[in-house]
Amino acid sequence: MRLNLKKVKMMDQVWQLRGFRGIEYVTKNAIPGKSVYGERLFDIDGVEYREWQHKKSKLASGMINNLRIPSIQPGASVLYLGASAGTTVSHVSDIVGDDGVIYAIEFAPRPGRDLYTLSDDRDNIVPIIADARYPQQYSHLVDQVDIVYCDVAQPTQSQLFLDNASAFLRNQGQGYIAIKTKSISQTEHPKQIFATQTKMLEAGGFKTIKTTSIGKIHRDHYVYLGTWTR
Repeated sequence: MRLNLKKVKMMDQVWQLRGFRGIEYVTKNAIPGKSVYGERLFDIDGVEYREWQHKKSKLASGMINNLRIPSIQPGASVLYLGASAGTTVSHVSDIVGDDGVIYAIEFAPRPGRDLYTLSDDRDNIVPIIADARYPQQYSHLVDQVDIVYCDVAQPTQSQLFLDNASAFLRNQGQGYIAIKTKSISQTEHPKQIFATQTKMLEAGGFKTIKTTSIGKIHRDHYVYLGTWTR
């Protein structure tokens, strides 16, 4: 089987993998020989790449719908809210490289332990066990960042996203949030919920770049990308 790589426009260090059915994207493995969450590894011309499973990543799912985040690049600083065990964090780690940093916030102790284990191998990940609703809890650990990424499924997800952007996101930085609409309301239509949340984000300081539904992969989810203007 002949495998070919195509660089993804506006996403540095991310490639589309041609010739292997069912795989959309890969990143260059920062720790060759080691898989993080059971993803497949591929050696192409002497370089190892990791399968980026979009069914396990809201970021990869957004990319399938042509949503790109150019601020996630080598050397970037990222505040990641809702890091869980580090599936998507590990790919962001591959991208930002040794000169970048990811402040990975996770509240639950069990995935938090996995996150700490991941950081043992990847020095650019700073695991922080804290509640993302209260950025003051970790303000002494987090510097100003280029992007805030949020994947926290709860009713106040947009507000906590705004609070963290206000605390840590540089002016003209970017914010990306995966909104699980059913965590906000069980009765309203998901499309209407997302429209309301988008207006809230814009009123709070973001200028919308792109929005899209990822509901075919992650049920009742939409993603939002904006520029911080405060």
